[in-house]
Amino acid sequence: MTASPADEGTSLESVAEAAARTLGVDRLRLFMLGGALHIEGAVPSFRQKKAAAELVGLLAGADRLVNRLRVAPRDVRAGPAVARRIQAALEQEPDVDAATVQLEVGDDVVELLGTVSSLSARCAAERAVWSVGGVASVVNRLRVASTAASADDLARQLEADLCACLSLPVGTARADIVGGTVYLKGIVPSPYQRLAAEDLVRAHEMVHEVVNSLALTTPLQAAPGLPADEHTQERAS
Repeated sequence: MTASPADEGTSLESVAEAAARTLGVDRLRLFMLGGALHIEGAVPSFRQKKAAAELVGLLAGADRLVNRLRVAPRDVRAGPAVARRIQAALEQEPDVDAATVQLEVGDDVVELLGTVSSLSARCAAERAVWSVGGVASVVNRLRVASTAASADDLARQLEADLCACLSLPVGTARADIVGGTVYLKGIVPSPYQRLAAEDLVRAHEMVHEVVNSLALTTPLQAAPGLPADEHTQERAS
């Protein structure tokens, strides 16, 4: 039986209540617009924003999600307290050498400086920062030091790291390198992943320029009356 609008509304309300209860947040709002399920509300951390989208998508069985949750830390701590918690989180991250990462912390904004060994380590360091309560903004200026012996080795490293960082199937993003210029090819699910791939590659010290030819699985259109959202997520049906 096809659900009526009222039934659908009641179902979404139940999903929102269950997700909010599981995540320990006050209230989430779910609604359908332009064929996509939109999520609104506030969560205390970036990690919970991502977890909310995954949980709601699972409970609602939505093919497309637009995550408009705001990150609003409940307890914004002073800089030194945040710095100690971030340092501890970095030291627990196996892919990151915390000794090569420097922190600049001002209230709820964290800037990452220094070098890491790979794009995967750069992503892991940023995830570690976002996992700390009281962080509302991260500026990732970490540079990736080269360990590649040749352009072909670098291309393979970039491809593996991009797929790992952006949760893409292995082989989705491809990189060709000619004289310090990286040509990105392949197909990705969303505009966010397309732009993020380019930003990540530019952080590598051996990369001088990027030509981004990544295509989208399905071109996305903004819902009527709403701007395009970089947190739009495509779920495999």
